[in-house]
Amino acid sequence: MPLVRIGYVLGPFGVHGDFKCAYTTDHPEWIAGRSHYLLSDPRSGECLRLNLAQVKLRDNDFLIRFGEFDAPEAIKQYTGWELLYSARRGELPRDEPGEVYLFELAGLEVRDPEGRVLGRVSEILDSGPHYLLQLDSPGEPLFPYIEQFTREVNLAEGYLVTAYPLDPAAREEVPAEQRQHTARRRPRTSRGPSKASVKARREAGRRRP
Repeated sequence: MPLVRIGYVLGPFGVHGDFKCAYTTDHPEWIAGRSHYLLSDPRSGECLRLNLAQVKLRDNDFLIRFGEFDAPEAIKQYTGWELLYSARRGELPRDEPGEVYLFELAGLEVRDPEGRVLGRVSEILDSGPHYLLQLDSPGEPLFPYIEQFTREVNLAEGYLVTAYPLDPAAREEVPAEQRQHTARRRPRTSRGPSKASVKARREAGRRRP
């Protein structure tokens, strides 16, 4: 099940075991609605399941307390760790039909317009102008997640359809400004399932291609 990141730990706060965290979600009002979170080290992958006790939202950060902690000393070691929760595709609310959260794209089967299976989305990369999806097929090809090439995203059945020509010969017909970003093997990557809107880069964001 995909994981959604809501923030990362800045350090302890006060004397009662609060975590001070930076936001990485566009919807902080959802934070208090879950019973537990995962605290994960992005470097080692180590993960703790914690029971939510209290949340206080602030302008630039938020304070969160878990039942497993009651003093600041034990929290210092988790600075930089991420707060996550698991979510099924299609579970989160959205403003309009057709909107898709970036984390929902991970693992989708990718098909061409004729129905041929090309692979699965293994990684979501931020190229700057738009997002790129990486396939798990040989050569790990990249293709742009933009309206021009994205024909369908079916979360219920777990696939998306792209018309982007993955054959290098056919790709010559694609405008140069769209080819240049897929040519780079490793564009700068967003941290986790970021917002795909051109206006923001936060985890729980959503977009249509």
